[in-house]
Order: sequence, then structure tokens, then C-alpha cells
Amino acid sequence: MTQVLMTYAGPVAGMSFDPHQVLALREAMPELPRGIVAERIYREVDWPEASVAQRKGMQHLKHALRTRPHFVAYAVNDLPALAPWIARHVFGLPLLTWTVRTPEQRERAARDADQTIFEGFCP
Repeated sequence: MTQVLMTYAGPVAGMSFDPHQVLALREAMPELPRGIVAERIYREVDWPEASVAQRKGMQHLKHALRTRPHFVAYAVNDLPALAPWIARHVFGLPLLTWTVRTPEQRERAARDADQTIFEGFCP
């Protein structure tokens, strides 16, 4: 990701589901805005390479002190949830929601987050 971003001149932020990638981005390009993409549950079938402890850590954003994301992008259908609430209200991180596709999800996003990532729907 850093190789591509180093050659890009426009506005950009890096984000990933993988805390290791967010940490690598922090180390390689500390000035670049970076975020973690997260959700409430990390199932083994979706994350077979991650241990139970790693999946729990991702679920609770425990990596945040190490990765230092500038924002959190959280699954809209998993809101409200404690980890993104703490990130937003205690640590002051902007909370984005993904992927907003319906007016109902837009209402939830407006109530629980700062911004939406939407698809197939004009908010």
C-alpha cells in the first residue's frame, strides 16, 4: 500500500481490516491519515489465520494504542457497539460506517457515527 500511496499526489487515507497493515502504514508513512475497518464479530471462518486472542483483540479494538488509527470505519449493522463508542467519545476519533445501502442504515449512521461509506444509494 505504501508504494502505491507514495506516488499518489491527491488526497488519500489508508485503511484496512488488518491491524498489522495499519501499524505498517503508521511506521512507513506516519503523516498519512489511517484508519481501521472493524466489525463486532470476527469469525474463524472469515479470519482463519488469526488466533482467538487476535480476533477478540480486533473485536475490541485493543490494537488501537499500538496502531493509532486516525479514524474507525465500523459495520453499520453492528452499531451501536461499545468499542466504536469508546473510540469516538473517549478518544475523539471520527467514526465512519460501512456499507450504508438503505435509508434505515442511513438513519442509524446519522445517530451513531460521524460519516457514512455508502453504495448503491444516494444519501
